[in-house]
Amino acid sequence: MEWSAELSVGFDEVDAQHREFIRLLEEVDARIEAVDERGAAAGLRALVSAAIRHFAAEEAMMERWQYPDRQAHKRSHDLFLQDVLALEREEAEVGLTQEVVDWARSRLPEWISFHMLTNDAPLGRFLASRAMGAPAEARGREPKAS
Repeated sequence: MEWSAELSVGFDEVDAQHREFIRLLEEVDARIEAVDERGAAAGLRALVSAAIRHFAAEEAMMERWQYPDRQAHKRSHDLFLQDVLALEREEAEVGLTQEVVDWARSRLPEWISFHMLTNDAPLGRFLASRAMGAPAEARGREPKAS
């Protein structure tokens, strides 16, 4: 999975976190390709940690700006975390099985892409519309040079 303009949600802070998430996903894929079980396991742990931080940041923004669909969005985060934590546990218990590999290489990127396009894009538009009058640091954007 690679970053593309199509995945941009139009809110810089969220887009930056998504780019990092995709970078970690690519790292897991590279470790799997190299049959590097330790590296893949470390990558999965890093991905889970990044997801937890990212979801907390998104959820804080949704609360702060009173995003109307925040409960459903949070439920999608919770379901994803249940799945990815189960994947991480399975890898820790039995190693880099074909099921773990398949999940990490197909289901994970599919979920991330779907979530960005379906859930995060409307959130990004909402945040951008609400934050326009806020200071740059509250908008998740750098001030524009004159």
